[in-house]
Amino acid sequence: CGSDKQIAADAIALSRHELAHAFQGFMPAGETTQWLIEGFAFFSDAGPMQADFSDPKYGQAYWKKTGISSLEKGTQFFGHRPTYEDTKVYPGYETDYGYKYLGYFFDDFIYRKGGYIAVKEVELNDLNGYKKMGYSSGQAILDDFYFDFDVRVQDKPVVTLKTPVVNAELTSSQVDISWMPLKADVKFNILVSTDNKASWTEVVNKTTQTSVVWNSGSYNGTFFLKFVAPENLNLESTYGPFSVTDITKLSLNFPNGGEYLIAEDTVKVSWGTTTIPNIK
Repeated sequence: CGSDKQIAADAIALSRHELAHAFQGFMPAGETTQWLIEGFAFFSDAGPMQADFSDPKYGQAYWKKTGISSLEKGTQFFGHRPTYEDTKVYPGYETDYGYKYLGYFFDDFIYRKGGYIAVKEVELNDLNGYKKMGYSSGQAILDDFYFDFDVRVQDKPVVTLKTPVVNAELTSSQVDISWMPLKADVKFNILVSTDNKASWTEVVNKTTQTSVVWNSGSYNGTFFLKFVAPENLNLESTYGPFSVTDITKLSLNFPNGGEYLIAEDTVKVSWGTTTIPNIK
């Protein structure tokens, strides 16, 4: 129900999909799951997803919506987020919980972690393939997949920042940074920028703690924070702006450079908290 060109393209895609299933029949016997069986066929047809899920045929919104909808169906079907044992369940067409598309997203994650060779190894024998990627079990890699899915597909931040608070004025050079991670065992690099995100300085490397102190020294002004998960494909979230002020000095808030002011206008000059008693 479309142009001859579109019908031909869809037929070719279906042929690639089914050809992948045929190849699976010739592969050495090994343990796999329903997610991997269907995911491999989708992956063989369409290939790796774009980093931002853009797609010339369907578009970014389609893939994000499809992924979220599939996970919601799976969660409803099982009463919880599917476990690795649940990924082995074949529900049938009448009760399809979205496992086909979840399998595609999962295979794409495996590809981004270990390339085409990892996709092949996992297809031949899932647990052996995961071990070669550094995972002790199927559930371990599935947990990492969910973290990746939450951040990239559902646009969740990698952590919930507790302190500092955006736009709050900090009056100590010892800046307390605390957070609640989206996934408990993820290691984070924490970086700070004092030049409007043009460059970053590392505060701590691969920490699983939930707080750290940044010594801003004599710096006065705004700064940003970035959390990066280096062992999880460098997923990251940026927070800010924040403001730090040495109260023994004068820190001008407005105007402080770069503003355009019109002659004869009234302008409110403001500065940060200070212990300087007299200011002209």
